[in-house]
Amino acid sequence: PASFPLPPPLPPLPPTTDGEIEMDDPASEYAGIGSLGVSTAVPPSTGESEGYVKLQGKPDPSPPVIQTDSAPPQTEPPTTENRASPSPPLPVSLSLEDSELLSFYSSQSLSHLSSLADAIDALFSSVRGNQPPRVFVSRGKSLIVTAHKLVFIGDTLSRLLASPDLRAKVTASGGRLCQALKAVVVATKGAAQAYPSVPATQEMVDRVAELSQHAAGFSGLLQRLAEIS
Repeated sequence: PASFPLPPPLPPLPPTTDGEIEMDDPASEYAGIGSLGVSTAVPPSTGESEGYVKLQGKPDPSPPVIQTDSAPPQTEPPTTENRASPSPPLPVSLSLEDSELLSFYSSQSLSHLSSLADAIDALFSSVRGNQPPRVFVSRGKSLIVTAHKLVFIGDTLSRLLASPDLRAKVTASGGRLCQALKAVVVATKGAAQAYPSVPATQEMVDRVAELSQHAAGFSGLLQRLAEIS
């Protein structure tokens, strides 16, 4: 059977204290969310030069109350994914190599999507429970690490697929996912630093919901492509 690239093993998550946690080492192969050609630079106002930022919260005895019910994680590809700008039509057939790649990675993406949904649920539970940054930052980090695996799949397929049309579709969808992931990194840092700001925490919730939608859309695309005979 064919052997395809997989994300490197994850390092142990560093401990968190008082809401402080270091993001993944930028040198990690799959941790680079700019691998699809999307800049990971954080806006200058954050004072950071990389998308892998230090999230640090400030303890406060007055936790915010955030509504997450209006923005639950999505488990189905959103309709906006199908209303994207015009792109090459799906091919009527696939080469053996592309078929094997898509079959393997579409299955991987479903597994990662399920793990991402669990991570999002854990994060939203901590927000609904008004838990401090040291809790939701740790859960946000787990979410980001899981989403990186989907970005890795997009980057790998954009390099290995033989069909230019397939590469274009996967790269476009993966790029949207990458942008959404970058926004979650920035919003999570902002929510931790501004705690107990309700608007900052709501911004994090909204960006996570968008990430969920793009992740579902990306995985759904791979499932459709893998079904081409």
